[in-house]
Amino acid sequence: AKVRYTNTNPDSPIPFNIIDYDYGNNYSSPYYTAPLTGTYQISYQVNGTLTPGEFGGATITANLKRNTTNIDADTDTCPPSPGGLPCSFTLNGNITLPLTAGDTISVELVEGGTIEQIVLSESMLRIDTAPGEVSISAELDDNYKQIDFIKDILTKFRLVMVPHPTIDRH
Repeated sequence: AKVRYTNTNPDSPIPFNIIDYDYGNNYSSPYYTAPLTGTYQISYQVNGTLTPGEFGGATITANLKRNTTNIDADTDTCPPSPGGLPCSFTLNGNITLPLTAGDTISVELVEGGTIEQIVLSESMLRIDTAPGEVSISAELDDNYKQIDFIKDILTKFRLVMVPHPTIDRH
């Protein structure tokens, strides 16, 4: 699954509202639910700007959570902003871990210091690898013919197709 989010003053956990793909329908905002027990590779990125308070700096942390437990975090710090100038931040991580069927994954923002406003730009949560079956037909173009698939395999691996010497049409 790959989901994205863009908004001002986001909720936490982040309700990624743009679904690029979710083949198993395992994402229901703001949680990805592991469909099978196995090893998953998960990556996240949170981009945005925050306006820190006038007299104190601010920190912003993205926590990747399994159920209610933090499993990965990234923090950025912004200095005090007497003029109310925004500070850009990028928080990201990539982790491989075992999940049990039914475990949920989410990204939570935690603010530290005084923050006037947070604006998220292109942010995403992506499940890079997951256990399960792969449907090749779902990955191929509808106009891709079987004969073209066979020809491409033969070409890729420099194979030669030879007819059976005694059985016709084999």
